[in-house]
Formats: sequence, structure tokens, C-alpha cells
Amino acid sequence: MRTDFGAVETQVRTGYQWVLDVEKILADYPRGHEGEAVPSQQVAARLDAYLLQLTGRRDLQGDVTAWRDHFVSALRRYWPGLFHCYDRPQVPRTNNELEIFYNQLKRQRRRNTGRKGTQDYLVRYGPYLVCDQSRSEATILSRFRAVDQGSLQSQRRVMQQRAERRHVMWRFRHHRDDFCADLKRRWDQLASAASP
Repeated sequence: MRTDFGAVETQVRTGYQWVLDVEKILADYPRGHEGEAVPSQQVAARLDAYLLQLTGRRDLQGDVTAWRDHFVSALRRYWPGLFHCYDRPQVPRTNNELEIFYNQLKRQRRRNTGRKGTQDYLVRYGPYLVCDQSRSEATILSRFRAVDQGSLQSQRRVMQQRAERRHVMWRFRHHRDDFCADLKRRWDQLASAASP
């Protein structure tokens, strides 16, 4: 059986044009006064109008209709978090730069340790790794020296609490019977202390 590549090409071009249209709506949002972004409701309204127009099309057939329905439902699932960047200029429209930064951290960690896995390292120390690495060592050290001891101790406590939570989760996964027996023992102690 031969495939009609002309029809397939038309379907792919149609779907790709929808992606380009949505990208244009999200990227070319109008600007307010003094370069401020227009509120997210206006961008959401433009996208909603486009999706309603797309859903109302009756001239589509077969696979294109199924792809259109999937495309629209996927956008609707992302809808609640899709427009924050238009109200808050400090929130980037995409997370590409953040992904690049995390990949650089992982690559640097693999290079320094020789270990392939970096996930545990990022989970454990992630909030403390976000340091401007383009600056000189002297600049970074001077910034560290400017941190007051109270803030340092507070962050150390937070880090210890996170480590304790991770340890509890590890015990539950790897030594479930011991974990549950310990939990029951502590529960019995609390119950006996509370009874008259």
C-alpha cells in the first residue's frame, strides 16, 4: 500500500502552522506604556479566541482533527500557568535559560566528581547552587563575607530539616518495616503519656 505523501505533507504543514500561530500570539503580545507588559488577560483572550476559531473548523478530516483536538487540550491543560510572564516582567516567557543553567551545573558536577548521576546533588543543594558563576572568585568571596551569621544559621537549619526529611523518605522506601515499627513505638509512647 502506497502512502499519499502529498496529503501527509499538507496535514503536517497545517499542524505546524497552528503551532506557529500560537507562538506568534504568545510572543507578539502588545506593550503598554513605558515598555510594561499588557496584563495576561489580554494575551489569554487572544489565544482563547484563536483556539475557539480553530476548534470551530469543520473542514478538517481524519488525523488533522485528532491532532487539533490534542493540541487544543494540551494548551488548555497548561492554561493556568501559561500567562504569568505577561504580568510580571521578571518571569521569563520560557524556561530555556533555566534549563541551560541546570545542564551546565550537571555537566560541571559530572566533570568534578566523575559520577554520572547528578540528580541527588541537585535535590540536596539546588537552592544553594544558584550563584553567579561568571564573576571572579574574589567577588563571590566578598559577597559570601557580607552574609550575616543569623541568615547563615537560619539557612543551615533549613538545610538540615530538608536532609532529615530526605532521610525519613529514604528509610520508608528502603527499611519500611523498621520505619513502621519505630513509628508505632513512638505512637504508643505518646498514647501512654497522654492517658491518665
